[in-house]
Amino acid sequence: MGIALLAAAGAWLGSNRVDRGGDGPPTSIPTSDEVIERLPPQAAASKRDLRAQRRLSAGGSDVDARVGLAQRHLQRARIEGDPREIGLAQSALGPWWQEQAPPLAIRPVRAAIRQYQHDFDGALADLAEVISQQPADIQSWLSRAAIQQTTGRLAEAEHSCREVVARADHLFGHVCLADLASLRGDGGAFDRVMAQVQSRPVAPGDRQWTLTVLAEMAERIGRSDAIDALFRAAVAAGTDSYARVAYADRLLATQRNADAAALLEVAPATDAVLLRRAIAWQRLSDPRAAAAADELRQRFASSVARGDSLHLREMARFALEIDQMPQRALEYARRNWSLQKEPADALLLAAAARAAGKPDAADPIRRFARDPGLHDVRLDALL
Repeated sequence: MGIALLAAAGAWLGSNRVDRGGDGPPTSIPTSDEVIERLPPQAAASKRDLRAQRRLSAGGSDVDARVGLAQRHLQRARIEGDPREIGLAQSALGPWWQEQAPPLAIRPVRAAIRQYQHDFDGALADLAEVISQQPADIQSWLSRAAIQQTTGRLAEAEHSCREVVARADHLFGHVCLADLASLRGDGGAFDRVMAQVQSRPVAPGDRQWTLTVLAEMAERIGRSDAIDALFRAAVAAGTDSYARVAYADRLLATQRNADAAALLEVAPATDAVLLRRAIAWQRLSDPRAAAAADELRQRFASSVARGDSLHLREMARFALEIDQMPQRALEYARRNWSLQKEPADALLLAAAARAAGKPDAADPIRRFARDPGLHDVRLDALL
């Protein structure tokens, strides 16, 4: 939910899916006026951004231009799952990336880049400066709440969500508070926020995120009467792949493997999407599973070579479910838990500990479940 909230709060991340062109070569030599392929609009935009990057690298210092270019790279990174776009976003900020006191407009986009890189403290520092100068900036409060929730600072996240409600009475603030209350054991939070969502208009751009969070809440508290309906509504409400990935996890957990594979067919092949395709295909004995697994191994190797920790959750699940190497999965899951403490991270560590025959390895989750609190019927079953 934390990552989803940051995406929803940050207008710079957008929600447009990339439509890909044809994937085969021409079968004959084209004439000079024959159309070989029609590129998607994003391809032309990408070329324009590369030209803009070169101009800025040559000495351009326009803050708005740098911020706009970095935002577009961030949007593509989220849509396509290509870590190179994050590097380009960072490069677009130029000298401001390392500055202790950059222009205020730099800080929100730098926070988004740092969050993506799992530099959570750096991201929070940037957001704190924005909030200190512009306390009515709801987007920064929401981004702050997302990072705090992702890292398990639930009391701090609650404060940020309350600021959103107090300053703007925004629906996101109410949903955020209900989600946190549910995590901490308030069984009535789901019904209260459902009534609130049903009683007030929800902007089309807010609908998919809202429905996804509600579906995840229903799943955590075991409301089987609502889970699938909410997930289906969330998928239908927009093009963001987060809802598809979250619903695919639900389908895989309930052994509806063919449905999970079908759901992800139209999603961009991000690491999260490709991993779940590989799991579904392997369970279905689909010959595409081997190629998907090989592609993921290459991506993970590149991640390790870069020295980043962006793929630890996916690497742990891959080791557990594709390679069936529980000891390795437990190692990755432990490292991931040291950085991120969302329900998905807890479930992964608990599952890896059980598969490796080391139940004590799940003790950090047990402690976290007691304080600050993590209530999830799926986790209860595993522990």
